[in-house]
Amino acid sequence: MVHFLDRPLVALRQLSPGYRRLRRAAPQSPESPPDLSRLPVRRNTILLALCMSALSGVFQLVAAVSSLTFVLVTGVEGLLGLGPAIFLVSAAVASFQAGRAMDHFGRVPVIAVGFVAGAIGAVVTGLGARYVSTPLVILGFVVLGASNGTVALVRAAGGDMVPPEERARGIARVLFGAVFGAILGPAVFSPLFSGKELAPEELMVPWFAAGGFMLVGLAIVLNVRPDPRKIAELIAPRAVGEPPGRRPVSASSSAAPASCRRSSQRSRASPSWSRS
Repeated sequence: MVHFLDRPLVALRQLSPGYRRLRRAAPQSPESPPDLSRLPVRRNTILLALCMSALSGVFQLVAAVSSLTFVLVTGVEGLLGLGPAIFLVSAAVASFQAGRAMDHFGRVPVIAVGFVAGAIGAVVTGLGARYVSTPLVILGFVVLGASNGTVALVRAAGGDMVPPEERARGIARVLFGAVFGAILGPAVFSPLFSGKELAPEELMVPWFAAGGFMLVGLAIVLNVRPDPRKIAELIAPRAVGEPPGRRPVSASSSAAPASCRRSSQRSRASPSWSRS
């Protein structure tokens, strides 16, 4: 079934705008460099920065309300820091697997899955707060943490779209979007808490709003075309498939083995009486 769908999927990919941009930017010959001006690097960077803003807005809510939610649902004040700890440990564990998946499937699909997981985790946490269910809250924190660890790797996509000597600046441009999320998060969530008692069921709406943030981020990242990994392969095609740290062989170093091979061939071709 998978092989049967290969050709239709390839045809649909070739019809996408991102694929056409890659074809126009690709070098016409192995010696010519790629035309980076044809790639939507600035557009993709802005979209990735907006994704970082959505993630930062949700993180502001998690930092402010996760401890409160966990204590109100469990009723144990001694577990005040356990909610953020679950969130951060889950994020750390998920980041390793998300990084491997990005190297295999590309940046955009994995980040999109992270946003979907974040929306699900926020809804589950809100339902756990509404029905005062500790297992649901813990499950929501785990899924939200995994989403944060996955989507936070969006900064790596910013470094993929620029030459190696500019990767730090590419990552910084994407991280700058977190500033807007830090401002937007409190502006959205603060009115949801004004004039209300801090009861568990009152925390459902802010968590649902966090799920909306994640869906907005999902819509944004799906418009990043072509995938930053494809742009990275176009910028540095010689590095694809080579082990890390391998240095290219220079012309002077490759000339010595060739001369040795020619001398050995002449020695084998010489008659036996000359060697005696």
